[in-house]
Amino acid sequence: MKYYCWLAIWLLLYPAGLPAAQDTGTVETKIKTVMVDPNTQAPVVVLESVADQKLLPIWIDVAEARAIALELE
Repeated sequence: MKYYCWLAIWLLLYPAGLPAAQDTGTVETKIKTVMVDPNTQAPVVVLESVADQKLLPIWIDVAEARAIALELE
């Protein structure tokens, strides 16, 4: 079950395969969700770009995850 979660995130991030490295400058994002990595039990914040709704997971520390979750509530 946990592998399906990461497969879904991978397919959302890279629907057409791995993108080429590009210098795109600054990208406006918003926090989509805060979740826990099922493999490492580490918190992950998922950012979503405003322009094209691409997702970017970022592994963070527990203290930062709590602060973000409290602010979102």
